[in-house]
Amino acid sequence: NIMPGSIRVLGSIYWGGDFAVLKENIRNGSIQPGDIHFFLGYSGWDGGQLENEIKENSWLVSDVDEHSILEKYKEISWANFVKKAGTRYRVWENFPENPMLN
Repeated sequence: NIMPGSIRVLGSIYWGGDFAVLKENIRNGSIQPGDIHFFLGYSGWDGGQLENEIKENSWLVSDVDEHSILEKYKEISWANFVKKAGTRYRVWENFPENPMLN
């Protein structure tokens, strides 16, 4: 972890950190542009809400490895995750990114 203020999520995946330090590390070659990913958006829950949703089976929870999370082809990645979850979730394989387009 060479990014002050970042939080380790899984393996070599970190969340947050000091953006000024990131820019300097890119400038000096410590971090290559392909080593980082930026994601836009936010999801939040009230205290206990996510735990309750998981208990209600509103979420599919499974083990993943850090390389699968950041696969280059997201469509293939989603289909692979669903296949690993079993035939019960097969209908989700071709679910559109925007559910309103379903």
